[in-house]
Amino acid sequence: MYWNTSGEPPIFPGNRDLNQWQVTQDQDKHSLVADPLFVDAENGDYRLKPNSPALEVGFQPFDTNKAGRQQPLLLTRDLPPVPPAFP
Repeated sequence: MYWNTSGEPPIFPGNRDLNQWQVTQDQDKHSLVADPLFVDAENGDYRLKPNSPALEVGFQPFDTNKAGRQQPLLLTRDLPPVPPAFP
């Protein structure tokens, strides 16, 4: 699934739209261009609304709190600390 936050359709190599890309390059046959319908992206809530087209194409939601650098310290002890107010 592709989405451009500006509302403009994404442009693929060769200045193609998705349909042209699919036909000429034989790629992304099951992809679509659609707003993923995040709950509140402006405030960092990227959970999907129940009617999100991302779910229709097989995206499996996951807990984003479990993504990224995790414990145990054995794996992370040599990495720099993450600032509390990371921009």
